[in-house]
Amino acid sequence: MYRHIDKAKLDEISAGSQALIQDLVHMFTKQVDNFSLQLDVLLEKKDYEPLAKLAHKIKGSVSTLGMSNLAVKMKQLEEHAKTNDAEKKAKGLIETFNKVSKEALEELNDIITKT
Repeated sequence: MYRHIDKAKLDEISAGSQALIQDLVHMFTKQVDNFSLQLDVLLEKKDYEPLAKLAHKIKGSVSTLGMSNLAVKMKQLEEHAKTNDAEKKAKGLIETFNKVSKEALEELNDIITKT
């Protein structure tokens, strides 16, 4: 049982293909640091439209990997950014992304090493 990854959802999305799971994990691993940096920069610049778009993109990525709770947080970030109300709430949501994504990477690496 994993804290952040819904393994059943990941298996469903990948149709049980371990190669696809490995590709998805590899792609997310390469993206996560850039996502984190971009979130911080866009918030600092109060550049809310690109922040909303990035949150939407991240939401899709984490959903594909079975991180439903984090996808909900990214949807919240997207909605706040669209209403230019991101400054107050975004910092906490971005901190959540940073923390959860790092923990989820450990879980994902565990999943691919067990297959």
